[in-house]
Amino acid sequence: MDSFSNVAGHANAKKLLLAALKNNKIAHGYLFIGVEKLGKFLLAKEFAKSLSCQKGVLGNACGACPKCQTIENEADPDVLFINSLKNRILDKDGEESKTIPVEEIRVLQHHLSLFPYNSKYKIAVIDEAHKFTEQAVNAFLKTLEEPKGNSIIILVADNSKFLLKTLISRMQVIRFWPLKNEIIESFLVSRDTTAQKAKAIGIISSGKPGLAIDFSKNEQKIKDYYENEKIFWNFFQANLSEKLIFLENLSKNEENIKDILQFWLLCARKKILEKYSSEDSESGAAQAENGFKKIADSINNLVIILNLINNSNINKRLALEILALEI
Repeated sequence: MDSFSNVAGHANAKKLLLAALKNNKIAHGYLFIGVEKLGKFLLAKEFAKSLSCQKGVLGNACGACPKCQTIENEADPDVLFINSLKNRILDKDGEESKTIPVEEIRVLQHHLSLFPYNSKYKIAVIDEAHKFTEQAVNAFLKTLEEPKGNSIIILVADNSKFLLKTLISRMQVIRFWPLKNEIIESFLVSRDTTAQKAKAIGIISSGKPGLAIDFSKNEQKIKDYYENEKIFWNFFQANLSEKLIFLENLSKNEENIKDILQFWLLCARKKILEKYSSEDSESGAAQAENGFKKIADSINNLVIILNLINNSNINKRLALEILALEI
């Protein structure tokens, strides 16, 4: 069993990385791309261990040697970890910046300019790379154009649309996708979660093993999920005036709007899957036919509103009022 088994699923990604290790054909730059909670960062860390482990063979990191331990704790002198949560700086309004500024890229450049302390490689893992500032991207491109010796950079990003095409073209792109429920269930069971609980978590984790692990460790999060799902269906079945009141209150908390709408989108998709997986094929088909169109229309409208909020300057309250009229 290789050390990548600590990460659920993603067989193709693992196969590519293990082949690179086996053939000693390591790229200077990797881009792990996919939605959050898929295990991208975890696999990046395991890859860094495999490149540095003092006892492992062909990428099979032991997980116990000093190198593996310091990398796990993000304290190894040869492996730099960067993300928007570390060393946050204050922006001009005195609030914490949620971006990766150019100062972090200068730290990266200095790190890569040094000889390895007790490893073959100097490695940098940059999580949330989609949060680069414009200055940071430009500085990072220069670093990619002039790679230093045995340096390896791994970018982890949720979305490629915020990354320059010139940056993407200079890296080996490895894409991550949501996992099948059965893979998540099997992974949880292998880590001492009961089969019944693993099956329930697999259904609500949206193919995200990171989310599934969060659920398995925290019963309250499972309860919160079902409570929020209930709120969505109450909203979905409410009359227009009730929806407008609900969304008006939601618009006052702008930071959570995207997360809430994204969650609602998952609820609607889950409901459609449930309708088609009914054990009673005849009654299941009838039920699916009755409610399918309304839910499908809701999915389309949620996608449209989310795209408007993400990609335009539309007033969020106006966007929510449109949603109330359409859903």
